[in-house]
Amino acid sequence: MRGRTPDTKIELVARSAEAAPGQWPGGFKQTPLPATELKPGEFVTVVRASNTPGLRSAYDKIRIRRSIEYPVTGVAVALRRDEDVLADLRVAFTGTNPRPVLLKGTAELCGGPLDARVFKELDALVRDQIMSMKTTFTPGHYRRRVAGVLAQRLLAKLFAG
Repeated sequence: MRGRTPDTKIELVARSAEAAPGQWPGGFKQTPLPATELKPGEFVTVVRASNTPGLRSAYDKIRIRRSIEYPVTGVAVALRRDEDVLADLRVAFTGTNPRPVLLKGTAELCGGPLDARVFKELDALVRDQIMSMKTTFTPGHYRRRVAGVLAQRLLAKLFAG
């Protein structure tokens, strides 16, 4: 995991990481990363990601050339395969919704081969859960479409090894 902070955070989200915001003086609490909201005076003290054997992850983003560093969309995919079976799948997005999104419903895509059904259902999940708004550079429907394409490319690449 390398890159700027938003890039790293979204990959940690895909790996089901938890953050421990703390206050000085005070203490800390542990919450899943996509839900972590810092209050005034809080800062992240610890980030924990479990070491799931066989879990592989990757991140990619699309951004407008010579623009600010925020992506049109950024996608992190984490998966585990058991021979020719997709055993675990997690997909997270940044740059689309107001906050990072961990796609819900990916567990239902697991348990079989990586085939056209998986890609079709992944695209449906993206269309249902990614609510991209128009920006100065790109319309929302374009950003949602790019998010789906990036997710499918990363899924295929990681599954192939």
